Formats: sequence, C-alpha cells, structure tokens
Amino acid sequence: MKCHLRPKVGVPTIDKNQFCYEVNNEKDNSTTECHVGKVNTIHSKTSSTEELEECCTNLIIKSAVHKFKQLTADGEKEVDKIHASTLDACIKFNLLYASPKRSIVLDLNENNLNLIKSGSFVMYNYARLASIIHKFDDLVQSHQYPPMAEINEVQFSLLRREEEWLLIRDYLMYFPYVVNEVICEIGGHPPVHKFQHFLLSLSHRISTYYSKVRILMDPSNHLIPLIFARISLLKAVLQIMTNCFLIMDIIPITKM
Repeated sequence: MKCHLRPKVGVPTIDKNQFCYEVNNEKDNSTTECHVGKVNTIHSKTSSTEELEECCTNLIIKSAVHKFKQLTADGEKEVDKIHASTLDACIKFNLLYASPKRSIVLDLNENNLNLIKSGSFVMYNYARLASIIHKFDDLVQSHQYPPMAEINEVQFSLLRREEEWLLIRDYLMYFPYVVNEVICEIGGHPPVHKFQHFLLSLSHRISTYYSKVRILMDPSNHLIPLIFARISLLKAVLQIMTNCFLIMDIIPITKM
C-alpha cells in the first residue's frame, strides 16, 4: 500500500479543495481515493496550494541557513535533496493532522514555524537514528566493535529501562493495529491521519530515549550484549518509520 497526495483535479484553491490520497494496491494495481479534511487558511490572499508550498519552502530554508554556510557543488545538491524531502513531509503533515471528517486551518504566515515543525521533527529523528546505526556499522568495520549478533542471539532481556519497553509495547507492537485501522476503512474515508499521529508520537518517544540513554558505549565485553540489544531496538524503530514513510510516499533522509 502506498499513498500519493494530490489535489482533486479542477479545484485550484486550498479552502475549497478536497485533498485526497491515492492508495495504490501494488498487488492488483487498484487505486482508492482517501480524502482528507476541508482545508481553510488565514493570512493568505489566494489560498493556493502553491502558496502553502512556497511558505513551507521559505521557512525550511530560513531555519537551515545557519547550517549550510559554505558548500561544495555536491554539498548543495545534497542540501537540495534534504529540503525537497523535508518540504514533502511538512506539506503532508499539515494536511494529515486531522481526521478526514474535520476541517483543517492553516496559518500561512511566513514566520509561522509550526507549518514545518512536525514534518521537520520527524525527519530529523529518522536521520538521527540512521546516523547512530551508521556509526555503529563504522565501528564494526574498524574492529572497535565485534560483528552484530544474529537476531535470535540478541539478548533483548537486557532492555530493562522503562523507555525501552514503552517503545516496544506502544510502537513496535502497536504499529500493525494502526495499519489495520486504516486498511479496514479503505473504500470509505480511511483515517490516514493516524500514520501522521503515530510517527509524531514515536519521534517524540525515540528522541527522549536516545537523549537519555547512551547507545554506543565502550566496547567492554560485558557491555557488548547490551549495545547489540539497543542497536536492534533502534533498527526496529527505524524500519517502522521507513514503513510509514513508504505508505505516505515520503522519501526519508539519512542526514540533516
């Protein structure tokens, strides 16, 4: 299942638009339209889809300008990819935060950072997880860590912190139920906003986790099993986020 956000043909304004997802079933190539709520705007003259995109683009560039002061040509291309993926995520997060049965109000103010807050936050946390896992792989390649254990040999019983079990119970185990809730409504008004809520909640939880808990510890023999367990947990979270991005047709980024 993959979703493509698009405006309904022939209706150029946001406030009168019925935005929808095209949900493609890749097995039989069938398509189902999933509408999101009616979108109204404030601080906007035209209420056009282009204005929403322009507003988000300017905010993304403004918020990131201090990070990219001197760039090579390749560096500029990489930043362009980051901005494009972040923009796509921000637009979809703005249009998906409410149930299809409710209206959405967007404040298209050029200083309204809330327009990009959720999308950027989720993309940042995905990139942060990818970075930690990439660093672990580099440490294995440089022989500072031993090779990762097979999944059936990982000692998950070492994950004893409350934050770890909340991640497992509330997100890894719960994700199939979120998917099922959306799929069950295909043909009506699928609550695709639940993917946005799930991703945002998961991002807050994982951000708190890696801020409190040290993942890549000293490679002492007694710590290696715990490192393997925590890296396995992060890989599982990253896979869940990747699955959500695939469904929402968002290209994730591995560095920001």
